[in-house]
Amino acid sequence: TYTMIPMYRLPQWTGEVTQLRIGLGNRAPCQVTLQAFFSQYDTRHNINAQNFVRGSAKYFWWTRDLSFLRANLQRMWTALRYAMSEHQTLEHKVVCTTWVGHSGRTGLKRLPGGKKEILTGEGIGNNYWDLLPFGGRDAYATIHYYDTVRVLAALEREIR
Repeated sequence: TYTMIPMYRLPQWTGEVTQLRIGLGNRAPCQVTLQAFFSQYDTRHNINAQNFVRGSAKYFWWTRDLSFLRANLQRMWTALRYAMSEHQTLEHKVVCTTWVGHSGRTGLKRLPGGKKEILTGEGIGNNYWDLLPFGGRDAYATIHYYDTVRVLAALEREIR
């Protein structure tokens, strides 16, 4: 497994890695093997949690598989709580995708004279329509989120 370290959340982050120092806090010299260092763009989708909840509920409604529901209901709530906290839905009443590069802008800048400048790391897609730069205050993800809240509420009413 790999651990993602969100460097962009550190106050010292400038958008570029120029060196890497690993401090283990030991006094004697030691060796470290760095298995992987991923520096690609963050291409997560901001609708995965919603799709997991909606898909799980629809599967249960289709099969009436109570064992499946018992095994997954807590995971469904955890996924919804993640969407609520990660995307600040309770505060803003809309999915806010604040991940670096997911501002909803194109990733292009028009220069005087009409020439285009590519803004590396901007304009990253993050949902089913990942060829388009959604993000920022994301209407598409908010539709999924709103439906997810309704679906989970309906499921909870049904199983009481």
